[in-house]
Amino acid sequence: MPRHRTALAAATALLALAVLGRAQAPIALPAFGNTFSGTLTRGFWFTSPVDCVITGLRVPNEAAQPNQVVEVVDLGTVPPPVFPGTVTGTQLFYDNATPAGTHIPTSIALVAGNVYGVLGACNPSLGSAQSFSSYGTPAGPFTTSILGNSVQLTRFATQSGIAQNGGNQPCYQDPSGPIARVFVDIAVAPSLHPDFTADVTNGATPLAVQFTDMSTTSSAGGVQSWAWDFDGNGTIDSTLQNPSFVYNACGSYDVALTITDNSNPPATTTKTDFIVTDPVEAAFDYSRTALRRLQFTDTSDGPATSWAWDLDGNGTIDSNQRNPAFTYPTTAPVDVTLTVTRLCSPPDTITRTVVPSRRRETIFDGGNNGGTGWTVLFDLFVKPQQGIEVFALETLSNSPVNTPFTLEVWLTSAGHAGKHTTPEAWSRVASGSGVTRGPLERTMVPLTAPLHVPPGRYGVALHYLGAQPQYTDGNGSNQLYNDTFVRLDLGVSRGTSAGAPFGAGTTYSPRVWNGTIHFETGIATGDAGYGFAGEGCPGSLGVPTLLPQGLPTLGSTFRVDVANLPLSAAFLVVGLNNTSSSLGALPLSFTGVGAPGCSLRASDDSLT
Repeated sequence: MPRHRTALAAATALLALAVLGRAQAPIALPAFGNTFSGTLTRGFWFTSPVDCVITGLRVPNEAAQPNQVVEVVDLGTVPPPVFPGTVTGTQLFYDNATPAGTHIPTSIALVAGNVYGVLGACNPSLGSAQSFSSYGTPAGPFTTSILGNSVQLTRFATQSGIAQNGGNQPCYQDPSGPIARVFVDIAVAPSLHPDFTADVTNGATPLAVQFTDMSTTSSAGGVQSWAWDFDGNGTIDSTLQNPSFVYNACGSYDVALTITDNSNPPATTTKTDFIVTDPVEAAFDYSRTALRRLQFTDTSDGPATSWAWDLDGNGTIDSNQRNPAFTYPTTAPVDVTLTVTRLCSPPDTITRTVVPSRRRETIFDGGNNGGTGWTVLFDLFVKPQQGIEVFALETLSNSPVNTPFTLEVWLTSAGHAGKHTTPEAWSRVASGSGVTRGPLERTMVPLTAPLHVPPGRYGVALHYLGAQPQYTDGNGSNQLYNDTFVRLDLGVSRGTSAGAPFGAGTTYSPRVWNGTIHFETGIATGDAGYGFAGEGCPGSLGVPTLLPQGLPTLGSTFRVDVANLPLSAAFLVVGLNNTSSSLGALPLSFTGVGAPGCSLRASDDSLT
């Protein structure tokens, strides 16, 4: 296989002349722990604290292999996602043909604030996918420094052997694993780079701001002068290194800093709309005060000075009060929009889908996410004798904005424990679809038909297709949610294939579902319902499913679609109770007549 090596373009290559003869400072690495071998490649990622240049690379070779491969990728300003999420960066450097143990001279420019991944391994032959990575010890992120600035190295990985495929593969981070060691030499970039931070960048007037100079230079004498324009009017307001300034008027302000040293031309940086005074961010919450009546509460951050509410989703302003109430004709989900203003700030708008019913909310604090096709399981206790009607689920996702997805609802009797890989124990009872509002944003998922859940204890499985659910690790105190009507015991999440919510996969426990169940008691609405009576029994095509098309209404036809019937035939038993029949007490097992796992659950008042 021919030698394969790439580097930065001409602008970066010019830096090589500037860094020749300059002192090189290697990034300190953890001690060697063990060698990892496989057809995949490991390394580490870090955020560069300053502009600098990588002047050399080398992979440790405890496994005594003849070749090495090393790659550097630019990930922009966002750290790589945790597996199973992946990201593909921009390849800055790649070499798969240098003998192991050889120092590889480079000139790779790093920009302060950008995230970079370094991958490296030794190989048994040129272009071999088999990789031998030098793992550090102990496992987990390692704190080191770059040119005197503290930096954390975190494990970075790709599921392939980059010596064979040219690198630039989908990558991810694994914060719990050991980093794979690659020796990296760093030198100061020959430049004058103005930069600054502020202790606050927005707030109510008068707003006092403390600015901190973060500029860097390659000049031995350091930065010599500072000139600050705090309000974007072209006038110098301060020549101190770390000045303060008070903003007394409402508005958005550009801040500019010009610096000089003894060897480079003056340099200026301008941060547009860096300081914003009297901003406002729209937000609201709501609570149910009576049947189909909601009380809305403005929670905007500012606070706001004017409000415009569209409470029924028709595009017309219904109220200019700060905290209005509204009575809805049905329990159907509806989009509510709030637009707020404050002083001179531009209006800010938020739209949330609400359900005019009771709700039982868990936490909305994402910490862990699974891939699409994942399932979250928990137990639901329904207390009212008349049961409840579930209209919608509100959930938290880690997927990008405007990602369409489907949420399937599965139920089993007597709780979910021990049933994670038993499909025949579950019945698919409802589904809904939604479009994500963005990572860690709430998304409402109306069910295609309200789901009636009788009193009792159930296992619930929520299967996500098309978006990633967000979970939080359970700690005991955040796993029980209880009120007069329902109780949620939250427990586990499970990664499975998209078509098999109860198939093979890894179970993670304890995990807390981030979401809300929107429901109403049947006696309150007076509406008919359709719901879960018990599990079906498996046949040659699996467990039959029964999904309603609407709700039963007196004087009209009620349609239920039945699937997974081996002969496209079934007996339909319609009864007026679920406790007794002419054959005995219910549920009545048919195991003795050759139908194991099947039970009669309704009285036999009518047989079709």
